[in-house]
Amino acid sequence: MEFGIHTLYNFTNWYFESIDKQLGSSTINSYLQQIGYGNKNISGDFSSYWMQSSLKISPVEQVELLKNLYRNNFNFTPANIHAVKNSIHLTASENGEFMEKPEPDE
Repeated sequence: MEFGIHTLYNFTNWYFESIDKQLGSSTINSYLQQIGYGNKNISGDFSSYWMQSSLKISPVEQVELLKNLYRNNFNFTPANIHAVKNSIHLTASENGEFMEKPEPDE
């Protein structure tokens, strides 16, 4: 079985939907405000607001967010920051690291 970025995306949707339900919209909204995630709009269907729905982020905002996350400017626990870094890490070379966020199939 071959796992690509789109396979990973489809494979993990259920997990993130479950986490969202456990946290609830007010907690998620609080985190989005804390980190300044794009338009911070979760008014769409709560099971899919983050999948090309109401929550939007520009490429520039996304780069700034990732830089702040990488540096842990949000004061999250180091273990959580490490887990996020590991989940988006693709490869490293002497020129730097390459990371990617899985995107849904169009």
